[in-house]
Amino acid sequence: MASKPTREELGQRAKELEAAETKDKKSEEAIHSLFDLASDMLCLADIDGYFRQINQAFEKTLGYSRKEILGQPFIHFVHPDDVDSTMAQVKKLSQSEPVVSFENRYRCKDGSYKWLSWTSRPNPEEGIVYAIARDITERQLAEESLKKRTHELDERIKELNCLYGISHLVEEDGISLEEMLQATADLLPLAWQYPEITCARITVKDQQFKTKNFRKTTWNQSGDIFVHGDRVGVVEVCYLEEKPKIDEGPFMKEERKLIDAVGERVGRIMERRQAQESLSKAHDELKAKSHRLQEVNTALRVLLKQREDDKQDLQETILSNVKELITPHLERMKKGRLDVNQTALVSIMESNLNSIVSPFIRKLSSRYLSLTPMEIRVADFIKEGRTNKEIGELLFLSPNTIKFHRYNIRMKLGLKNKKTNLRSYLLSLAK
Repeated sequence: MASKPTREELGQRAKELEAAETKDKKSEEAIHSLFDLASDMLCLADIDGYFRQINQAFEKTLGYSRKEILGQPFIHFVHPDDVDSTMAQVKKLSQSEPVVSFENRYRCKDGSYKWLSWTSRPNPEEGIVYAIARDITERQLAEESLKKRTHELDERIKELNCLYGISHLVEEDGISLEEMLQATADLLPLAWQYPEITCARITVKDQQFKTKNFRKTTWNQSGDIFVHGDRVGVVEVCYLEEKPKIDEGPFMKEERKLIDAVGERVGRIMERRQAQESLSKAHDELKAKSHRLQEVNTALRVLLKQREDDKQDLQETILSNVKELITPHLERMKKGRLDVNQTALVSIMESNLNSIVSPFIRKLSSRYLSLTPMEIRVADFIKEGRTNKEIGELLFLSPNTIKFHRYNIRMKLGLKNKKTNLRSYLLSLAK
């Protein structure tokens, strides 16, 4: 039988137990201090849906007091859209399955929401759950902003592809305006937010170009087509199902800019096609006029040739008539009894007739157009070998005047300061 402990032993044991209790209390206090100092949200919760213990990070993050958080089920703080997914995770914990990196939103006291990432592990024996939550609101907002910008960039790329596709159609050889408008209508749905429920139609005057699934609905937007300032048509895009309202019904403001740009581009394309058709028509008309002008020129050349032939025949007829009908009479007059003046007049008549019919005169007139009629008459007398005095008497001019005409004739014929005999040169022209 064991002996009872002595008073001294009991006292020593009491001291040891007190020291152990003090140590445990200090350890518990240290754990509580570490629990509250943690920047992450630490908690103990039961399977019934209440927090048993939370650290100060809960209060700082959500804005509620400790009493407010512990006094109601934690599901009351969860965003309505996240309740179902949160209860699914609670069910996993009740089945002793841990939860890692589960994200949901908790309501703050000011009405805003914080995104929290939870890692939880159940303790079935004690019926509690140990959980850590990290505030990932900034990260979530950054991800949402990145997703939004990525989505917007994707939409802008689709819009650019649409405009590029239209430009590519314009450059295709042999494509008609009707084919281009139909292809443009087929391109449009791909540039809108929901291409799978989008249809389009382009109307130009009494013609329509539309996608196979086109149906006019209340969810539509349109852009006018103008050609040289006149409204000639419209571009329409419709959704076949209702979608959330954004800027212009279910359409974004960028889609308004796009449909206006498409309408403007189609108008410019039509203006360009009209200009090309007008230019082609003008070219065909010019070609036809050129052909007709060639025919007229050919006819004119024939007429001019006939005129030259007629002129030659007329000259030969005149020359023949002068020789046969006039020259014999002049010769008889010269042999008659004439005074000095009559003799001079006969000579003038004979000279003038020679001027009319002489091949020399015709050559001189055509080759040297700068000679005056008087200079031509003087040149003809010089060719005949008459002196300045004789020419003056025949033309009723002074010898000095004849010298002046002679000087001008040499200068116009290019004989100035040359030793060439003027009569000899004039005779050479008559050959």
